[in-house]
Amino acid sequence: MISRSGQRSVFVGRSLEFSALTEAFNSMLDGSGATVVVSGDAGMGKTTLVEHFAESARKRGAQVHWGRAHEHAGAPPLWPWVQIFRSLSESGVIDKELVGSSGADPTDLAGLIPDEDGSTGVDESVSSADSTAQFRLFDSVNSVLRAVSQNTPLVIAIDNLHWADTSSLKLLEFVSHELQSSQVLIIGTYREAESRRGSALSESIAELARTPGFSDVRMSPLSRDDIRQLVLGFGGAAPPEALVDAVHSHSEGSPFFAHNAIQLLGNRGKLNEQAFADTADWDIGIPAGVKDIIGRRIDDLSEDCVLVLRSAAVVGREFDLQVLVSLFPESDEDQLLERLDEAISAGIINESQVAADRFIFDHDLFRQTLESDLRLSRRVRLHSRIAASMDELFGTSDTNYAARIAYHYRQADSVADAELVAAACIRAGRVASNAYAYDEAADHFGAAVEILEDTAEEQALLARALDGRARALFALGRIPEAFEPTRRAFEKYLDVGMATQALDILSVPLPQYGREGMTKLLERGIEVATSDTETFSLLLSRLGAARAHELWEFGIAEQAFQDAIAAARAAGSKRAESWAYGRWAMVSPMDWRKVQELSEKALDVMPPGQDFELEVHCRIWLGEAFYHQGDIDGGLREFRRSEEIAIKARNPMRAAQASMELALLMRLQGRWDECLAREDALGFKLWDRPFGSHMAQAQIYFTTGQTDPAKAAYARARALVKSRVSGVDQQPYSAWSNSWQIGISGLLGITGDASFIDDVPAGELWSTIPEDVANHPALAQRTDLLTRVSVAGIIAIVRNDTETSKIALDLLRQYDYPVGLLRLNQGGSTDRFHGRLAVTAGMPDEALGHFESAHKFCSENGLVYDHAWTCHDLAKLLIDERWDIPRALTLIGEGVQIAERYEIRPLVDQLTSLRSNVPGNATQHPDGLTDREVEVLKELAVGKSNREIAEALFISQNTVIRHVANIFSKTGSANRAQAAVYATGHDLQ
Repeated sequence: MISRSGQRSVFVGRSLEFSALTEAFNSMLDGSGATVVVSGDAGMGKTTLVEHFAESARKRGAQVHWGRAHEHAGAPPLWPWVQIFRSLSESGVIDKELVGSSGADPTDLAGLIPDEDGSTGVDESVSSADSTAQFRLFDSVNSVLRAVSQNTPLVIAIDNLHWADTSSLKLLEFVSHELQSSQVLIIGTYREAESRRGSALSESIAELARTPGFSDVRMSPLSRDDIRQLVLGFGGAAPPEALVDAVHSHSEGSPFFAHNAIQLLGNRGKLNEQAFADTADWDIGIPAGVKDIIGRRIDDLSEDCVLVLRSAAVVGREFDLQVLVSLFPESDEDQLLERLDEAISAGIINESQVAADRFIFDHDLFRQTLESDLRLSRRVRLHSRIAASMDELFGTSDTNYAARIAYHYRQADSVADAELVAAACIRAGRVASNAYAYDEAADHFGAAVEILEDTAEEQALLARALDGRARALFALGRIPEAFEPTRRAFEKYLDVGMATQALDILSVPLPQYGREGMTKLLERGIEVATSDTETFSLLLSRLGAARAHELWEFGIAEQAFQDAIAAARAAGSKRAESWAYGRWAMVSPMDWRKVQELSEKALDVMPPGQDFELEVHCRIWLGEAFYHQGDIDGGLREFRRSEEIAIKARNPMRAAQASMELALLMRLQGRWDECLAREDALGFKLWDRPFGSHMAQAQIYFTTGQTDPAKAAYARARALVKSRVSGVDQQPYSAWSNSWQIGISGLLGITGDASFIDDVPAGELWSTIPEDVANHPALAQRTDLLTRVSVAGIIAIVRNDTETSKIALDLLRQYDYPVGLLRLNQGGSTDRFHGRLAVTAGMPDEALGHFESAHKFCSENGLVYDHAWTCHDLAKLLIDERWDIPRALTLIGEGVQIAERYEIRPLVDQLTSLRSNVPGNATQHPDGLTDREVEVLKELAVGKSNREIAEALFISQNTVIRHVANIFSKTGSANRAQAAVYATGHDLQ
């Protein structure tokens, strides 16, 4: 740590921690970006370590730029990053030319890069909650930092991550993930005690830990020798051992405690040779606790100085002279500056390096101690005066103060005017939204809503607060939560005669699936809207989607779409007409020919280049239509095009949706590594995707026989569901039941392991098919009902439930498309699924027809997974029924060849076992060698390498390695030479 007393400065200890930072720095210089977090308790010297390392990095040619989070919730959104970009700008590292050449959009960075007048605020008069805007900001930050690092190595230091806002942490995650191949080192500090499980910080640390180049440096206490060096650095004379022992035992190695204990002794003239000789019992002179030692240092200050510092402590870790002047009208600036100079000399505060007339407490423990000396009533009134002062000084001129003003008003809500508090929260929410800090925006708007609930005369203000919260929640992807504030904002706007705003809030694209009340809300909007306008048409098409998804009224929904098309044409709006066709396609998922027709119409009508969101929506549904009808290449083409458009439009949610579709089709084609990479990346892009990604990864790993990573991925998915049910953001189990049971069913279809069923609560398990589902007249159109039937069917197969299998098969015959029956069982062949149901139902003749159709379709269309498994299913049926043993053996060989080439290891084992159990077909090879192992042994015996064997047998090198290991084990060979001798001796050349 660094100790400071007058001109003295000494760094002691921390060699291991410093080496870890240096190692990360060296790696960064080689082009491997790294992220290091330094953790430890308060006062352990985290910041001091990084400051000292930063000096070393500067001497080695790196640019170092700092951002610091502060304890008070009143810091502006993304405040650490605002400070970093302000520092980059002021030092001339970034300018308009660099931003332009980096590919970043200057408008996205408006809240971070200072204007010519030095401000970094954003316009709070217009609140936007574009779900893609935060991604665009993050992407622009990444582009600028990458561009800077191409000219000079860059170190970004963020202090006090435990106090950082959620948006700042998300940006840290994004940048750390994206800058792995750059000369950027990111260092963050945080207190371990404040990174409790379930907190935003703990989730960020867990996410960062998945990033290559990440390390967590944990601060340990100072040693006795470190304390000796520290005392020597302050006093200049060798300290007596009794003093070293006293400081070390009292401080328990805490640098902050030790530093302040030693400085207190120094201030009182006890760090010199004479004092060392005169003092026998050093325990008497050293306070017993951190608060005591801080208290004694404060006691050395004048009463007037302490009075000013207590008020400053309520302002925050950083405070402005102007605010103090307003709090002490009886004192002039010179008097206040004298008192602040006294505190600076005592090491309690320092001048800020960011702006003139701004000060910062040297450590937040000083601020906390001073603030705790004030009674609650006094603190509340100080917060009120501080809020009013900041509002007057900065309220309209500097949006960076909006969150601070709101914070102080909220702390004073018991004595402040409710309208003032709410208005400040709304203003802070708008500023946060325009800075793309949607978590903070949702909190500010939510606070305003809570304050205004019982204020009958402020309904317009309440409507604005509800509006802002709805848009922020939507932008965060917390779409189900956004519905209620949307509904209430709409109603409040109408109540106060603000019809334009009421219709505008309905533009927030909330989901229709299972959303009770959406239909009524849209019907009211249509009553208000002017007919034959674009808005009227868009509301009608949304109403059609709501009627289909909420009420399942498909006939009425179709009429709404037709009316929407007519209204769009009357208004001359091609965009609204295209949306009508696109939404119509979205509600027809069980009729894929119709989905294709409607999607193609939407694309044909769509004005070119005007609405990327619309084009991506339509192309994704067109890709779905191609895929379900068996045109895998057509599906891939449209999904790739959708992804390209979404990336160009910088829309991460749509890009991730397209990537998710591509990942599914890649699984069908056996492209496991590509699929795993996409699923891993998807966790960064979609708000609810980590669950789906973990489950998809578990399915892929189980498919390829990688049991340990499969179980780990499944455990992550299960933990996520449990956190949603019982964690901090509790949701009813039913909210996750659909996705969870589909995921479980996928695992059942792959593994046949019934133990997965135990992870679904018994009362929620879809293991039976209720009569109202089986007899529903619209079953063929109801995705929810078909999902339930399909899940019950897969459970029936695993449990060998004949009766449920019969019912499921009879009902699912209504689905006559070849691929992707609700994406169960890897989203593959419908006929294979029907065939498995027929086998379980005791209907072998029907099963034969389904398996033959599945085999033909999968082999012709490249559905590798289903092709290989259908070979198994069909061969087993032919063997069990004694219909065609030679054909069965041919199918087994075909399946083994595919399974080995694509590393579907569990299937290889099952096919090998199936073949060995065919009467009269037991292996004739010595020592239990399989046919494939003999083929590999013959190639090995003539001196071929693993790569050459793989090429000769059309299998992967990993499969060859596995076979060679089995050969060594079965034949007792220690190496390839001994295996070749074995082959010669058994005539296997």
